[in-house]
Amino acid sequence: MKAELLGGSLVVSGKVDLCLGRPDQTQPMRAQRLLIDLKTGGAYAEHAEDNRVYALLHTLRFGVPPYRVASFFLAPGR
Repeated sequence: MKAELLGGSLVVSGKVDLCLGRPDQTQPMRAQRLLIDLKTGGAYAEHAEDNRVYALLHTLRFGVPPYRVASFFLAPGR
């Protein structure tokens, strides 16, 4: 996802690993998507910041915030 701000002079971008859900045709402004970021290493405080950026990008791109944004750590499976 990418958002261009200030006439394109500021570009914010990020890639979500998995997006589940789709917009509700009867209620298009209802948050329906779950964004999941898959992680291979240990847990760090920066991961929460990554999720906030993904939520912001999704909101700017689609006009609706995601239902939830989560990190999934592959090695421990949590």
